[in-house]
Amino acid sequence: MGHRELGASALGLALSVCVEACAARSSQGAVSRTSETAASEPASGAAGAGRRQPHSAAPPTSRPATAPDKPSGPGAELELADRALDDGEVERARSHLARARQLGAAPADLSLYSVKLELAATGVPPDYAAAPGDTRLERLLDELEPLTDADPRARLERGRILLMLGRAEAALLELRQSASELPKDPEAASALGVALLGCGKVPEALEAMSRATELDPNNAARLTNLGTAQLVNGRVNEAVATFNEVVRLEPGDARARSDLGTALLSAGDAQAALLHLERAVAMAPDRATFVSNLGYAYLQLGDRTRAINAFRRAISLDPRLGSAWINLGLALSSEKSYDAAEAAFRKALEIDPSDPRARSNLQELGQLRSGGAKAGPSKK
Repeated sequence: MGHRELGASALGLALSVCVEACAARSSQGAVSRTSETAASEPASGAAGAGRRQPHSAAPPTSRPATAPDKPSGPGAELELADRALDDGEVERARSHLARARQLGAAPADLSLYSVKLELAATGVPPDYAAAPGDTRLERLLDELEPLTDADPRARLERGRILLMLGRAEAALLELRQSASELPKDPEAASALGVALLGCGKVPEALEAMSRATELDPNNAARLTNLGTAQLVNGRVNEAVATFNEVVRLEPGDARARSDLGTALLSAGDAQAALLHLERAVAMAPDRATFVSNLGYAYLQLGDRTRAINAFRRAISLDPRLGSAWINLGLALSSEKSYDAAEAAFRKALEIDPSDPRARSNLQELGQLRSGGAKAGPSKK
């Protein structure tokens, strides 16, 4: 398709447009999922993921890596441009587009590929809400508008851009139609799944992402999206199996290790999660969400000292990671450091006033201090 796979975990499991619908945000704690490019998002509850951050999926891996074919016409040059975009080589793609133009490619194709090139050149990651209000993306939307009636691929690109702008409802309208017009295109199915997840239509999202993986079964990015949808649906064991497959496909990918560790935490297997989360942090020590998730595993295993150190390290890497502040508050509360715990919860609330976890933990901390509770913040 000539573009990077949209990452469902870029939505996380609790999108701003469907916080309650997409995932339960418990007062227990917070496990964050992350993207390759984003670095600071509040995360959802213990079985959840970061709100905008899982995952900026890697370029699709379904196409075999082969030497470029000798072009036989404009269509072949456009195919080579797609391959170059998949590889992240914008200038190479640009040269193939220029050759396609010289060989008489259709004006509509040239217009579509020009937009795809410009989109790649912006450097905006293909994540949900990666660039709200970005005027470059808004301009590209306008350029695609006259192409949509004649070419469903243009509608697909519009839907993808709308997701990057954080406009899930508008994206859903475009992507439903493009998926019906491109029934065998895995990216159309996958992008539709991301939009559905963003609008809280969780069972439909799972269906669309399952379809995408059926069409493109060995694509780690699409499998990651499927695993995210499975977690949102509460199908935790299936998500663990899916993320295990992602790790098999990409054993050296820190994000894949963190995703699997997150799923294992959701399944209540903190000991198994620990192995993958420690590996993820070893591979990417400066990723705040990875460090925070590792701290959460320590906390679940009763090692409060290491947990507190991990949460503080995550906060030093990203002071606006709300999940780390919440988990730090929980760990400090368990140590009866109530003033420090309250400060941590209030910081999380300052970062995201809509996050019910911080407010709930503050209330429970007040009850604990007044003797109205027998234990610390709720542990479900």
